[in-house]
Amino acid sequence: HIGDPANKIYPMKTFSAFDVSFCGKRSRTSLSEARCLVAALDKEVEKAGGSIGPKISEAQLVELFRVGVEGLDIPLETPTG
Repeated sequence: HIGDPANKIYPMKTFSAFDVSFCGKRSRTSLSEARCLVAALDKEVEKAGGSIGPKISEAQLVELFRVGVEGLDIPLETPTG
């Protein structure tokens, strides 16, 4: 959501397929997967009563990320550990 302003890197949600085309064959798929994951996290944050505004701090974003992850029903470990 915030990117890296110090290094002039914009948030991934503004990237296009062209922006990641140099990364290889799966670049568009990986970008799409990242967007879907962020959308799922955002949805969980909203369910918990949080909101992500345009001027959010990194500390606030980390806290909201924790809230979003807790709401997802995704195991954090693979079956083999």
